[in-house]
Amino acid sequence: MNMPKTKAMRVYRNGDYVFLILLGDCDDTLDDDGNYEAAVEANQRAVDVIGRKLCE
Repeated sequence: MNMPKTKAMRVYRNGDYVFLILLGDCDDTLDDDGNYEAAVEANQRAVDVIGRKLCE
């Protein structure tokens, strides 16, 4: 159930900060590929927000 989310996790580094990003909600209506893609998108949104906030 959590394998797609685990496979989509990423480590993001911005300067001296390092983040382990593991986001996503397992949706029973989606298959593993759908849950993986949703987790990748959620993780990318987090990277975008972190990048913007650290550059302010």
